[in-house]
Amino acid sequence: MHPSITMESLPVITPAGEGEQLAFFGEQVTIKISGEQTGGAYAVCEFVAPPGAGAPPHLHEREDEVFLIQSGTLRILANNQWQEVGPGDVVFAPRRQPHAYHNHGPAACRFWLMVSPAGFENFYRELSVDARERTEPDLDALRGICGRHGIRLLE
Repeated sequence: MHPSITMESLPVITPAGEGEQLAFFGEQVTIKISGEQTGGAYAVCEFVAPPGAGAPPHLHEREDEVFLIQSGTLRILANNQWQEVGPGDVVFAPRRQPHAYHNHGPAACRFWLMVSPAGFENFYRELSVDARERTEPDLDALRGICGRHGIRLLE
């Protein structure tokens, strides 16, 4: 058990269609369970990535990520090679290991992302605010946001 989750912690139920809604560069992200609700142990987000969306090669200094693909397909960079994943596939992206994803398919890809420890959902919150006026990232602003959250862009 994570040290901040105690026997007194309360269960959390986030119904389908609910959660904190965010958007950036065409992707929709719903924070389903936040670090505030898990004592910092982890966060769970639901993504809808339209065709062409994705994250460039990068690594996290602090967090491990688990992707669970629900529908559609993604190309995932793992172990220095691109691999296609689809419904039911699970990908573990450990901290300090380069990874990326891209939806090259004709339809949106829906996937769940679990991040541990929590706190990375604050990156999505900040990115969502920064992206409100743009459809393409401002690379200088993006690098600053990434740096504040322990992410290193590799391109």
